[in-house]
Order: sequence, then structure tokens, then C-alpha cells
Amino acid sequence: MEALEKLTTDGPIEAALWKQLRGGGHSAEYLLDLFGIEEPPVPVIGIAQGIGVEVYYRPGAPWAGLLSIEDDGSTARIFVKKEDPTTRQRFTVAHELGHLLLHKDVQVHRDNDYSNYVGRSRSKEREANHFAAELLMPAWMVKFAFDHMELALTELAHLFEVSQEAMHYRLKDLGLITTY
Repeated sequence: MEALEKLTTDGPIEAALWKQLRGGGHSAEYLLDLFGIEEPPVPVIGIAQGIGVEVYYRPGAPWAGLLSIEDDGSTARIFVKKEDPTTRQRFTVAHELGHLLLHKDVQVHRDNDYSNYVGRSRSKEREANHFAAELLMPAWMVKFAFDHMELALTELAHLFEVSQEAMHYRLKDLGLITTY
């Protein structure tokens, strides 16, 4: 088994702030305000680590992403598939942060793929996806860039460090475009 590679940033780490935020319905906007994020790209790994969540690459992972909380509640970890593109890894971290902050009952959460969800988990997955989109592509930032910078979809996706598909859905959700 290959060793895990821990993702790191130079920001301060708040010891287990995630415990206070967990399940409290805190929005992505709350995290952006907490860290004073005012421009893209949003440093999602730094935010995770800033609230005390450990983030790791996992080579050859059989899943898209994984959130794990120790049984004693001492540590929260997010694992991302090392082979995924950086944009996918960033979305995975944001998505798993969504589960951590929105769904208090989650102890271990594994996304086995990127799309197949049924029943109750489907609404939780939508909530986590929505949280991730709001964290990585805050409405006010996207609207400003769209209205004032006259950037094409590809350029917007690059600016926010997200996939073109994610940016397309975000523009559509914000009512800035109507085509599919």
C-alpha cells in the first residue's frame, strides 16, 4: 500500500474548530467570511485545515472521496483520489466539508462514484454539492466576474479553479445563463 500524501498550506490551524461547526447548518458563506476570502480561487484545502480537518491524497482509491471522523470525535479527515484532476480534488474537499458541516449524523462518508445516489442519501448529496458550489464559486464573486470581467466559461472555470462543467452548472443555477 502506498503512503498517503498529506496536503498542506501555510495557514494557521484552528484545533478542531470543525467540532463547533459540525451539524450547525453553517453555510459556505460563513466559512468564506470566517477566513476573509474575497477573491477567487477559494483556498478550500486551507479552509479545511484552518478548521482542523486533515486532508490527504489517496493513490488508487476505489472511491471518489471520503470523510472520516474518529470514533472518539477527535479527528476529522478528508481523503481525495490522487489521480483525479485538481479541479475534481478541490470539489471533493468542498463536498466533504459540506457533509461535515451540514450532516451531524455522518461518521464516515464515502462517495463511491460521482453520480449514483438513491433515496435519502440523494438529498444529502445534493446538499453537499450545493455547499461545494457555494464555497468554490460564491454567487457574488461569480456574478461580478461574469458581469464585469467579460470572461468566457473556460476563463471563469480557470479563474475559480473548477471544472468547466461545475462552472456551467453554477452559472445556470445563478440564472446567468439559460442554455444547457
